[in-house]
Amino acid sequence: MRALPEGLGTEVNRRLKSDQYGYQRLPLRLPFQFTRAGLSVAVESITQEISSDELAFDSPQELPIGERLHLDLLLPAVDCVHDGLKIHLQCYACVVRAEAALIGRGFRVRCQIEGNTIRFENLDLKPHASAARQG
Repeated sequence: MRALPEGLGTEVNRRLKSDQYGYQRLPLRLPFQFTRAGLSVAVESITQEISSDELAFDSPQELPIGERLHLDLLLPAVDCVHDGLKIHLQCYACVVRAEAALIGRGFRVRCQIEGNTIRFENLDLKPHASAARQG
């Protein structure tokens, strides 16, 4: 396992927030899409905060508390053995809070993550040179 660059761990810990239940929330901006239950139209957004069981983002649409969503987050692929691999974290979530966004238009939405899976987008994977030498 590679060590974090000097000072990064301190910076990350300083920026973490704890919610009312003591879970750490990380201000992390990742592109993702969500679809509402029963609808096929995907809405693009960017995460604002992520914890082990919640996710916050800004939505152009007001989402009612209790609504079920399907989220598809694109994770950064760092040091992957396959070039060009796209990694998706797909989650099922339930809206637990929604309020008018403080900046810009739209709504700040907080969801409880109820289940997730990881999906690899590229099916025609070409092994990285170092992986090919090992096998």
